[in-house]
Amino acid sequence: MIDRFVKRLATVADSGSMFDVDATMRVLGVGFQSRTGDGIPMPPDCRGDWRPRQVIRTTVFADDKSWYTHTHFADARWSAALPPGVDPPSIQYSVDHIIRCSDRFRMQNTTEADLKFTSLQVYACITKEDISHALPAAHPVGGGMTTSFIGYAGQTNDDIGTRLSFTFRSGSPCANLADLEQTQEGGMRFQRAAWNHQVCLAETEHDYCVAHGGTSISEADLRGLGNYVDAHCPTVNTMYLNEPRSGEIAPTAVLTRLTKSNPCGF
Repeated sequence: MIDRFVKRLATVADSGSMFDVDATMRVLGVGFQSRTGDGIPMPPDCRGDWRPRQVIRTTVFADDKSWYTHTHFADARWSAALPPGVDPPSIQYSVDHIIRCSDRFRMQNTTEADLKFTSLQVYACITKEDISHALPAAHPVGGGMTTSFIGYAGQTNDDIGTRLSFTFRSGSPCANLADLEQTQEGGMRFQRAAWNHQVCLAETEHDYCVAHGGTSISEADLRGLGNYVDAHCPTVNTMYLNEPRSGEIAPTAVLTRLTKSNPCGF
């Protein structure tokens, strides 16, 4: 059962169809109802460029009697019955169509989907070894003091990027969450545009600083840096719209950019 569950989630990730609720729920074999409506309060909060001006959200409600429920494959602590305070397994699925306040650093008109299987350890104790057995391409993708993650790359092309991840809490061999995400910003076309935008920012800042005295730049010239960069670098959304469909993978190197407090501090 565990192997089948993990592979079923990988099938969803590989399909690249998470924006299509009907298709995704058919793959999962789960009945559902859905509701579409405005996902943020009005008026929108546009104090940050990246914040949404409008979100149209489709929220999916899985049938209560689906196969994703408490089973005897659960963590040994809860294999017989759930004690008070332990949440039962649930499927949380939403698809958001987002229009952002600005197009400077993010895609302005975009779609994102997120599908979570919560309280996973109550459904079944799925270990890292179980995931590796079912998905040899899965691998550790970081973590922190209290959590670690196993990730799997699903369908990724110029238009979308899809990832499946399992979350583990320290002290437990069982994953407590499986999360599937599909975004347009994860697609290779946007990733190339984002890289080219970072290159433009870095090169333009460098050229301006060199032309205005480097580390000896005056406060007045320093205040003009932002306007200069904005005038010479298109927004990332504009670069995305102008980015051809090539299917090429974006560079993954990290560009070293100086802090905003001292952008000419080389």
